[in-house]
Amino acid sequence: MRLGLTISRRWGFVGGAVLLASAWWATGILNAPALLGQERTLPRLPIAGGNSNNGTTTPQTLPAIPNRLNPSVPSTGELSSAVQDTAGTSGFPSGSAIQPISNPQPNRNAPVAGMAVNNGRLRLGSSVVKVIEKAELPAREAGVLNQLHVREGQNVEAGAVIAMIDDSQAAVDLVIAQQRMEASQLKVNSDIAIRYAEASERTARKAYQRQVELAKTSSGIESKKDEAYLAAIQSELQVEKAKHDYQVDQKTKLLDETQVQKAQQLMERYAIIAPWNGVVAKTIKRQSEWVNAGDPILELIQMDRVWIEGSIDPKIVHPFQVSAKTAEVVLTLTNGEKIEFQGRINFVGTEVVGNSYKVRAEVINRQHEDHWLLIPGMFVEMDVLLQEPSNDRVSQQQ
Repeated sequence: MRLGLTISRRWGFVGGAVLLASAWWATGILNAPALLGQERTLPRLPIAGGNSNNGTTTPQTLPAIPNRLNPSVPSTGELSSAVQDTAGTSGFPSGSAIQPISNPQPNRNAPVAGMAVNNGRLRLGSSVVKVIEKAELPAREAGVLNQLHVREGQNVEAGAVIAMIDDSQAAVDLVIAQQRMEASQLKVNSDIAIRYAEASERTARKAYQRQVELAKTSSGIESKKDEAYLAAIQSELQVEKAKHDYQVDQKTKLLDETQVQKAQQLMERYAIIAPWNGVVAKTIKRQSEWVNAGDPILELIQMDRVWIEGSIDPKIVHPFQVSAKTAEVVLTLTNGEKIEFQGRINFVGTEVVGNSYKVRAEVINRQHEDHWLLIPGMFVEMDVLLQEPSNDRVSQQQ
């Protein structure tokens, strides 16, 4: 009996603790808005088409961030007068920690940084070196890459053979074409057939004349006269045939010469030749590799001439004022040494992008200890001489 009574008392204490905890939790939920003395309820918006004084309201949602499209959020003009009284000019309640986010637009009227005109010189500031010519030289015929005469970074001259594809079969075809052309040349140089036919014709004509004379004094030789006449006609035809054959031989000689030229051009197609002075930027194929027609062998970049590209604000200088003007380029080395180059503006952009248009000056590059001074991608300073003597179209029109 005492054991049962003890167990009952313990369970009673546990149940009472559970009831107290539940009551405390429910009280916290009911009084949550007033915790710590802070009111958490946001101002309320009126229902669309309803009366704000009928007691039916919906919780307010925060206004959308400025400059963003959000059709689901009502505009500021739809806020009730009570809400507008509590909100600042930004559309947020006064004292709120949330502030509108600004989205500034770029100032298109601002001048290009570093640009200035002084004593007829337009200083562009930072300009970039760019490549004029850059090409991947391809194989024009299929075969094994027998020879590769260059390495990466090497300077090559225009017309230099920098690689060779196996041309052994093409070389044989060239020899055969040359021999045929030589045989045709021998035929054309000899007129023996024509001279022999002409001699035979003269002899036949003389024989025919004798038979005609004999036929006048003797009878029974008419048949011999006819045979002599036929022989004379045959001789004339032999002369014509010999001359015709000679003309055919001349045409054959021209055809054989064309075949030799074709074989020579085919031989040239197996050679990779530099189209202009440049530097081997990279080799794509290796020696002894098989290449197909059209496969790139190496990449060549022109370095003796480069472009200097800069930007000009059209509000400072109009495009026609810089066209064909002299440009002075200054390269500053790491030790502070300055190297000057001179060129001429040969490209002016046809459109304004942002607040500037592009110009390019072609400059002759120089080498120092086998290294080019102006390298593509390098930044330099460029001045355009605006006051140099030139044919000003506007002044001419005035």
